[in-house]
This record gives sequence, C-alpha cells and structure tokens, in this order.
Amino acid sequence: SVVYQDALEVNLTGVSYDLIFIDAAKSQNIKFFEKYKNFLTKGGTIITDNINFHGYVGHSDTIESKNLKEMVVKIENYLTFLKENNEFTTEFLSIGDGLSVSKKNDVE
Repeated sequence: SVVYQDALEVNLTGVSYDLIFIDAAKSQNIKFFEKYKNFLTKGGTIITDNINFHGYVGHSDTIESKNLKEMVVKIENYLTFLKENNEFTTEFLSIGDGLSVSKKNDVE
C-alpha cells in the first residue's frame, strides 16, 4: 500500500521490509536511517542514493559556498555514521552519483 505522509512522522508499526531505499533530503539521512532500520527484517538492507553529491563529498574543505559546504559536511557525517555503525555492514558503490548498501547484521 502507498502511504501519503511525512516520512519522519509516519507510524509503520507492525510491518517490516527486506529493503528500504532512502532518496530524501540529504541533511536528514541519519534520521531516516535511524527511524527505518527498525522496520527491517533480519538481514534486511538499506540503500541510500546520491552519497557522492556530484563529486563534492570528500572535498568539503575546498568548497567556498557556505550552504553547499554545510550540505556536503552533513553527507560526509552520514558516511562516517555508516562506517562506524556496528549494526550494519555497508558497501559504498560508484554507481550513478553513489550508493551506500547497508546490510543489517544477523546478530540478535
């Protein structure tokens, strides 16, 4: 079924998914990940789109525009969050503008 509601406010109690795809406001990626990881099945996967942000990610120290730099730093923080997250094993793929594929570890 389709849910028409703010993704950070919707209540999906009682449902679970094998795969969740995040393609949303980049500054909110950690919030989306933290909320929706709870709706994953054991061994489920979260994919996040556009993690390279047009090649700017990894080069935030060279960006002069304050707004662009803030956005890129938030994406870089999200990538650090994924790398340090012990609940998931994450691969970073250079497909399109970059994808992260985070598989939930089967530890109960």
